[in-house]
Amino acid sequence: MRNPTPHLCTHALEHTLFGLSACDCGEATLEEASQEVERVASDVDTARSLVERREQELAKAMEGLEEARAELAAVETELSEARQSVEEAVSDNELFSAVQSALLEDRDLEAHAIAARVSQRVVTLEGTVPSEDLKARAEKIAGEALGVATVVNQIRVETPPPTEG
Repeated sequence: MRNPTPHLCTHALEHTLFGLSACDCGEATLEEASQEVERVASDVDTARSLVERREQELAKAMEGLEEARAELAAVETELSEARQSVEEAVSDNELFSAVQSALLEDRDLEAHAIAARVSQRVVTLEGTVPSEDLKARAEKIAGEALGVATVVNQIRVETPPPTEG
């Protein structure tokens, strides 16, 4: 929330100056104006102190944010290295089993003959499905297996002939 003090200080100073210009500047009025100026100056000092304190708080918060960003980057790097290590350790046979199982577990794909071959972490899909959506779905599922470098999708789309009835 914005502190209203600077606005009030400006308003009070304008009021004081207006009062001085509108009067005959007697001694009592000059003393009152002087006191008002001192009060406004004190309000300005208070507002200045508040701004300085908030700037310091903001600087500390920014330091904390930078530290958190650095920590996040380090953890993301560690995760990436761990994934790469796991992917490199996975054999082609393990990838074949993982991909083939995932394709067979999918309700929309289980009825279609889709074969997977794996060589050097590259999965090649072959077979026939009735739609582009199923072809894309098979590729997505194969690509999600941990350790797969690339998916080569050679699945053909063949729409079944209309049934006579």
